[in-house]
Amino acid sequence: RAQRNIRLADLDLAERGPSALLHNVLGEAFGTLGDHVRAAQHYRRSLDLAERKSREHLEAFYGLLTCLEGVAADGSDQLSLAILALEQFPLDAQLLVALGGYLQNLGQSPFAVRSFDLAFRHGLIEPQVWHLPEIRQIAASSAAAVLVQSREHDQARTLLEAAVTIYPQSHKLALQLIDLHVRNLRRNEALAVIAGFASAADRERLATAVRGAYLAQQGDWPAAADLLQAAMLDGCRERFCLRWLAASWLAMERPLDAQAALRLWQDADPQNEELASFQEQLADLLAGLASDAAAEVPEPIRVDDAAPGVTPPSKRQLPSSPTIGTTSRGRFDSADS
Repeated sequence: RAQRNIRLADLDLAERGPSALLHNVLGEAFGTLGDHVRAAQHYRRSLDLAERKSREHLEAFYGLLTCLEGVAADGSDQLSLAILALEQFPLDAQLLVALGGYLQNLGQSPFAVRSFDLAFRHGLIEPQVWHLPEIRQIAASSAAAVLVQSREHDQARTLLEAAVTIYPQSHKLALQLIDLHVRNLRRNEALAVIAGFASAADRERLATAVRGAYLAQQGDWPAAADLLQAAMLDGCRERFCLRWLAASWLAMERPLDAQAALRLWQDADPQNEELASFQEQLADLLAGLASDAAAEVPEPIRVDDAAPGVTPPSKRQLPSSPTIGTTSRGRFDSADS
């Protein structure tokens, strides 16, 4: 399809001359084919030809920002382009979210939060240009995540509560708020958010996970592990459930169980920054247990070191009628292993 669009656009260019629309078509086609350099050239040409503040103008900005990501351009270049685009479209939700992401990557967390928050509360969407349908929800989620990383938990709570009120159907925002409540030992508040879920099965397993996470933070690791594992086996794959289940297993020095929980966490949320820390704790625990096991193995007795008057085993005479005995191997089930 992309190759066909290139041929058709080339024919139109030869017949009608250049236009912002045709260069956007060519930019999108070359981007689809992975040729980000040529795609960027067409989007830049579209920016030159497009009427200011038009749909084609906005689409060219979107496309060029995507191309810069494709060629791994420096983050400052993307930041400058996003600011230039926002001068023409100051409340465009996607541009504000993009700006927030670039600022966050450059370590400018306060400005990133402001950009995300503005997109969430006042962001506009151009319906005739392709856009992420849940962009304002993404903005709220991103702002809250940056606030949590900055330990601004009260601000994150206020923002998420507002977002859940505006978007009650968003499970992602609700789960993010539940996670925040669990972090701050607000069990009742977390359960209140769960009560708004439509599915009874979701409510049950999430409530079990919340109670288990609360016990884990109290240091009651065995009881916490029982509840969290029950929630996990019931299908709960939420971050706070797997995080506290792994923490419980690690605290109880059960590395294989912790490893299984961390694998599920990695499958469900591979980009999570906390995951690496837990994997390091698991590696340390495994190394420590291996070291302890090695220290408990007695050194073999050397023949030369035998006590005076004691005949070494290798020099003892065998009985004339040896008795053949039998030994039984112990059977291990999965829990023992």
